[in-house]
Formats: sequence, C-alpha cells, structure tokens
Amino acid sequence: MKKWTAFFSAAVLLFALAGCHSYNGPEIESGNWKMTSVQSMAEQGQAVAYGPEGSSTLSDAVELELDCQAEDGVLTLTDRTNGTTYTGTYRTMDTSQESMIYQITLGEAEGTAVVSVTQYADQTERGTLILSVEDYALNFFAE
Repeated sequence: MKKWTAFFSAAVLLFALAGCHSYNGPEIESGNWKMTSVQSMAEQGQAVAYGPEGSSTLSDAVELELDCQAEDGVLTLTDRTNGTTYTGTYRTMDTSQESMIYQITLGEAEGTAVVSVTQYADQTERGTLILSVEDYALNFFAE
C-alpha cells in the first residue's frame, strides 16, 4: 500500500510541476494576425516591406497589407495589397513558458513560426507572431 501511495504522490508532483511551466499566451490559432514588417537577411535585417503599423528606413521598401490565419494545421497568408493568397501547413514543435514554436511550410519553403507576447515599457502587452522562411522574417501582431 505504501508503494502505491508513494507512486501516486510522485505522479501528482510531476503533473503539478509540468503545469507550472506551461505556456499561457496566444497560440498561432488565436485569430487574425496583421503584418508589421518583413525583414531581409540580404538587407542586414532591414524591413523590405512594412504594414500599416510598421515602417522602414529603406527607400525602396514597399507598403504591404498582409494577414495571417492558422486553423487545423493550415496556414493562410492573404496579401490584401494585390489580392494574392498563399497557403501552407504548420505543426507544433516546442512549447515553453514564454512561447510556442511551430514548423511551417509555405509552398516549397520550410521554416519556423514563433508565437509569444511582447511587453512594452508602459507594461502593455500584445501577441506577436514571427514567421522565419528562407532569408526573411515576417513580423505580425495580433489584431
């Protein structure tokens, strides 16, 4: 009987500790994501495109209205600037207390997506999604 009590106590402790490290922020399926910028490795991380809430120091950067939605393993990027839709897939790779990391595929390109919360100096918070595909980082905020 003592053996079962010890086993049960250890199991409860493990479940309690695992619960302390779970992620409580937004997930990729949390709703609509609005792009703020597209950064390029070829341009040393500068924004080559920016959304309505973004900006760029590059003179040839373009304004782009791009939305991202995820549901049931399907990732959809909608370019409202020129009416184009791109689809791909996603699956959860890792979860920590601070973020969720996903493996994504868009067309032939593979990459990662990270969802977390950005906290600002005034203590406000906003859900953040970053898609890293090839030499680009697409930055989104939760709508």
